[in-house]
Amino acid sequence: MTNKPSFLTRPLIESIPLFSDCSVIVCSDDLPEKKPDPRPLTFALEQIGITDPSCCIYAGDHIRDIQCGNNAGAVTVAAAWGYIPQNQQISDWGADFTAEDPGCIISILS
Repeated sequence: MTNKPSFLTRPLIESIPLFSDCSVIVCSDDLPEKKPDPRPLTFALEQIGITDPSCCIYAGDHIRDIQCGNNAGAVTVAAAWGYIPQNQQISDWGADFTAEDPGCIISILS
């Protein structure tokens, strides 16, 4: 899920072999709603057969990601290694968890 348009996102995702098994991509022009609205997340979950967002862990590197996840009722993880505007404190985003690096998400899952 991204607020970037599909003409930029899809070619990038398709060029990275790691993402070849990606089940769903939701871009800013796929729906009229955008993050922090919960609809992009609930739409993505519907595409993979998940009807209860509380069964989802949604990680993001921007406050809009956390707001989107919270608005949808998902468990949220603030990714501290991503894009963090200098004027924001990640602890103020309201995430359920903060992950300092991708490996921290494994401990959150267990």
